[in-house]
Amino acid sequence: MLENKRVVRNILWNFAGNALPLIAGVLSFPFLLDGLGTDRFGLLMLAWVLVGYFGLFDFGLSRAVTHMVAHQLSAGDAKAASGIAATALRLMWVLGMVAAAMVLLFAAWLPKGVLEIPKDIQQETVASFCTLALSVPFVIHTAGLRGLLEAQHAFRAASLIRMLLGVGTFVGPLIGVSLGGGLVSVMGILVVVRVAGWFLHKCAVDQCIQVSLGEGMFSRHWLRPLLTYGGWLTVTNIVGPLMVYLDRFVVGATLSVTAVTYYSVPYEVVTRVWVISAAITGVLFPLFSASWGADQAKGAHYMRKGALYVTMALFPICAFLAYLAPEIFNLWLGSEFADKSTTIFRWLTAGVLIGGVAQVFFALVQGAGRSDWTGKLHLAEAIPYWLLLLLMLHQYGVVGAAVAWFVRTAVDAIVLIWLASKLGSAYKAGVFLPITLTIAATTHLLASMLMDGIVMRSLFLTVSFGVFAWFAWRHLVHEREWLSGVLVLWGRGRDAA
Repeated sequence: MLENKRVVRNILWNFAGNALPLIAGVLSFPFLLDGLGTDRFGLLMLAWVLVGYFGLFDFGLSRAVTHMVAHQLSAGDAKAASGIAATALRLMWVLGMVAAAMVLLFAAWLPKGVLEIPKDIQQETVASFCTLALSVPFVIHTAGLRGLLEAQHAFRAASLIRMLLGVGTFVGPLIGVSLGGGLVSVMGILVVVRVAGWFLHKCAVDQCIQVSLGEGMFSRHWLRPLLTYGGWLTVTNIVGPLMVYLDRFVVGATLSVTAVTYYSVPYEVVTRVWVISAAITGVLFPLFSASWGADQAKGAHYMRKGALYVTMALFPICAFLAYLAPEIFNLWLGSEFADKSTTIFRWLTAGVLIGGVAQVFFALVQGAGRSDWTGKLHLAEAIPYWLLLLLMLHQYGVVGAAVAWFVRTAVDAIVLIWLASKLGSAYKAGVFLPITLTIAATTHLLASMLMDGIVMRSLFLTVSFGVFAWFAWRHLVHEREWLSGVLVLWGRGRDAA
């Protein structure tokens, strides 16, 4: 993708670390749904959401670790980098304990105060979420360890662990269900998986030579810069995920747990496509942090290429999913799911394309040290989004939740691109092509809802793929960036074999 072959290698490792869990999730969903039933499966989906949300309850420290350690290492100060890491990771243990206590309180309130849960599984629900709380400190500390690995560009180790952890998140519950275990047993397996993931991250960090946690000591000197940078990230990490995850709880409270399943399954499937954008932005973030203030042109080059290639990578996948959604759901989960989830799936797919591109600009703004901009953005979005979500749910049912999510994602992308252009003239000049391409691709995805019949949709999809192939050839192969990087990696793999 970019001139730096290491960047290409790290992106491919990052992608591999996210792709395997995606496959595991797709394959395991039908068996989990059949084994647990619709209500318990909906609760399992909420458990995954809850762990993901509290995994971000770290006051921005995991992102701050990546940003500050990458900056110190680029300046050649490994001792300072070790002090930053040691201070942040010790503080994250404390935050993990606080978050675990919050989950316990939430678990007692969940069945009667939040969701419409059948009486026969209310006690099981409380016990399940109390069990899940045991994993929260390890989840939060793991985020810090992963941030430290990424700051050192140790994406191979981080990605291998992510593969194991992601697969275990789906395969573990599947094993529990196959052995006849209930929801509590499934949650217990999830706890074991998370603790194992923490242990593997810790071992990987201990193997790194750039930053040594043994040499780093907790220091008040680093608390202020960590918390200053992480302060607005805290807003982002609390409010942002609330907007991402709250919709499923609102759907459950407003409609039913069954409706959560019809919404969550399409959401979990299509947002997994973000493994591609996450692979790219995860590598770009420490590069943005290291280059900010030193080489604006280089940072703008990373931004433009990152946004362009995210769009081009996501579009064919999203188009395939949107245009063939009825057939996919009918073959995968049956005609009832196809009837109830196809429209939801298409709105979410368009939002995923926009959101994937927005991740590049999000990484750029935070890499430039402006975490306050993203925090203020999420604060400004929160209440209007929740009001829109409630309105759309009452007017259009569960489909309304997908429309509201799409609108929020689009607004988020527009503002992030505008903020990125405020960083300098080089950044402003680089946003035009990615914006134009994203608008055209999103319009194409939404058009899938206007077409009936597999023949018409297939013809339209084929034509669009032809146009895409021409554009990809012009911007990927002609520039010889992505292709050369892939060929280099393929040659290394062949030689190693």
